[in-house]
Amino acid sequence: MTGLQIKAQVKKQLNSSTFDLMQAAIKEMEAQLKTLCRSEQLEMAQNLERVVMAGGKRLRPSLAWTCHQIGTGAQMEIIPLMCMLELMHTASLIHDDVVDDAPTRRGVATIHTTSGRHAAVQSGDFLLGRAMEYLHLYRGTGINEALAEISLQMCLGEFQQMEHLFDTKKQNLETYFEQIRRKTAYLIATSCYCGGIAGGLDKKQCEALRFYGEQIGIAFQLKDDILDFTGTESFGKQNGQDLKRGIFTYPVLYAFKNNPNPEMERLAEKREKTKQEINTLLAYVQQSKGVEHTEFQIRVCSREAIRALDVIPECEGKAALIKMAQTLVKRTV
Repeated sequence: MTGLQIKAQVKKQLNSSTFDLMQAAIKEMEAQLKTLCRSEQLEMAQNLERVVMAGGKRLRPSLAWTCHQIGTGAQMEIIPLMCMLELMHTASLIHDDVVDDAPTRRGVATIHTTSGRHAAVQSGDFLLGRAMEYLHLYRGTGINEALAEISLQMCLGEFQQMEHLFDTKKQNLETYFEQIRRKTAYLIATSCYCGGIAGGLDKKQCEALRFYGEQIGIAFQLKDDILDFTGTESFGKQNGQDLKRGIFTYPVLYAFKNNPNPEMERLAEKREKTKQEINTLLAYVQQSKGVEHTEFQIRVCSREAIRALDVIPECEGKAALIKMAQTLVKRTV
């Protein structure tokens, strides 16, 4: 489902006043993001603002806000935390786009396409610097430490992917899950965890929210993997794009393990593949039930995420998190 469809499903679980509060918080966050992109010393400010304000699902700040609202104890400010999470996420996307040489992101031209690779790298670093400006607000809460750790893990995940490209020996199911946790799931998990801390939840509840977020993040990446085989133009991902770049996702790795084929592995390791060779690999994965088993894994993650919420009291926020877990499973773009 699209970001709008996810938002519509979550809206059904919140009364109108609560949903309006969440929307107001996101708008306030976006206003702050717009301000943070500006700098008299930065000629790229307008270009950077264009990318940051392109939107996306705002999934991470929305999760942080929802977990914050579940809390009933002493509450800290949530908007600065939402800003930090979105800035960290956007910075990582800008850096990833440079590595992947992606022409567009969220429907707009990437910074390295319009202004060059050096400008893009510096733009991502600038956003990370802006995010750090908020850290003093959460000193002594555990939030700073969690954000520092996830920053390290995201970098390690990117290094790991770069070092393993086109290598069927280094890329296996174990390293796959380690990599997607670092690149995707841990930031979503940290969004939930830090939102819970800011909302005054106890340690057990915050850890439950962290596990929920991690499972959601894994499911989200698994769905992206499937879209490499069933992607549409509206999603902006061409079929076989990951295979072409030497990234072996879950459906591919499942096929390698459960339907071994040395010829297909050698073909996957080729750095330059023809369209026909990509189609051959796609057909092999489909025949090996790679996509079907990935769908099964997504359902497992969804169930585990929902089960983790047993320690959270019944409330609108919990219902919204449950619905989000169910909705992400059905995501088609």
